Amino acid sequence: MPYSQQPRSSRPASQRRARQAHTSERQRRQSSGVSSGTGRTPRNGNPQEYSLRGQKIDLNRRSIFGSYNPRVLAILGAGIIVLIMLIVGISSCVRSCTTKNAPTVEATQNENGIAAGISEELNKGLEGKLSIGESWKSIAKSADKYSNERIIELALEDPAAVDFVAKVPTAAKEAQTYSDAVTKDTVPLLYAYDTRWGFVDYANGPLGVTGSGPTALAMTYMSLTGKNDQTPATIAKLATDNNYATGDAFTDLTFFSDKAKDLGLTAESVDASIEEITASLKNNHPIIVLVNDKTFTNYQHYVVLAGLNADGTLNVYDPISSIVSSRPWAVQTILGYTSNKIMVMHPTEESSQDNSNESKESNDSNSNSSAEKKQ
Repeated sequence: MPYSQQPRSSRPASQRRARQAHTSERQRRQSSGVSSGTGRTPRNGNPQEYSLRGQKIDLNRRSIFGSYNPRVLAILGAGIIVLIMLIVGISSCVRSCTTKNAPTVEATQNENGIAAGISEELNKGLEGKLSIGESWKSIAKSADKYSNERIIELALEDPAAVDFVAKVPTAAKEAQTYSDAVTKDTVPLLYAYDTRWGFVDYANGPLGVTGSGPTALAMTYMSLTGKNDQTPATIAKLATDNNYATGDAFTDLTFFSDKAKDLGLTAESVDASIEEITASLKNNHPIIVLVNDKTFTNYQHYVVLAGLNADGTLNVYDPISSIVSSRPWAVQTILGYTSNKIMVMHPTEESSQDNSNESKESNDSNSNSSAEKKQ
């Protein structure tokens, strides 16, 4: 029987002892090699990497938490949590602040630079003017600071009023005297929005918008008296002090008949007709007319029929429209624009007598001067 097939018990004792000794020596060497870092040849030539039953073992690799105290790990974790909370809190604050500020910017002005809070129609009107000049940009930016949208509408309707309207939010509400020369029986063209008086308060707004009545009366006063001491501002004060600064046109129609006499004038209320208008203007008697809304402008206001042209047309001086004032108008058109009596303006008899006496005295003085020179 071959040796490998013999029962272990039948093998010689010396062979069994030698085999057991060889096995013990091999186990001792393996045990010694692991503890001393020597022994089985590392895989891939890495002295710190061994294979155990097909699994690669790297003796230099340790768990990231293996060498730390659990208390230290707890503190580190808490710190990370606090840091995350801080980052989230700051991010939330930034988003919150941005959200709160966004409506404020939007409420102040839109992307075109036009202040919010105004009517859509007015907004559209301003959009078309922004490229024209700085005055329009100023009006658009401050559109919410005007006490009444009619102030901005004045600029939209009359280009000559743009600079005045742009100054309204910051201008001092003061009036100046009128130093221009006037000629008797010649009506001067005055505008309510003249910066010499247009910023003054009248009927809950700037006189430049609400003062067509006082401005109309000032024009007729200067023509009939040849004086410039009464301006739209002084006449507006007369109306305000006597409670006539009311109504859709901001000046009650009865103001002219009631208070013109305080200025040395007479306001004769008559029915409007072609004959009356023509005759009055031929006699250098200017006429104040209250025109309806949706006619010369969108609003009811006063104008002055200042003169008669050779072709029978009229010169109409509109205190709030340079466009109306710049062209002649047919008498029939004016009649269609008013549903009220017209005010034909005259100097009072006393005023006329005073003017006549002043003229006589002036002539006498000139005659005496001439006589003295001849002597």
